[in-house]
Amino acid sequence: MKKTGDSLLLKASFLFLFLFPSIIAIEAFIRVPTPKTPTKQTTRDNRLHIQTLYYIAGWTVGDILLQSPRFTRRQVDYALQYQPTPQDIKGEGEADAERGRLSTYGG
Repeated sequence: MKKTGDSLLLKASFLFLFLFPSIIAIEAFIRVPTPKTPTKQTTRDNRLHIQTLYYIAGWTVGDILLQSPRFTRRQVDYALQYQPTPQDIKGEGEADAERGRLSTYGG
């Protein structure tokens, strides 16, 4: 049984941790920066930008959040869940316009 490579690596890592114990503490406190100020409402262009990065460029939600700190997770989720601009229900817009025309003529 020859385990000198494993035992040597274990001894080296133990020695490293013994000499530099603060490195473990530093790695434990690394955080992704989050905005502390209130964010503005996302515009249609921002929502379209988020959808383009996600669906066409293949970015993950985490990538979008890291590269665009002005967006919150909730804003990114909303942009991916809904269309960039609200859409009318087909057919109702024409009926409302017709009703408006009839009411102006008193009919």
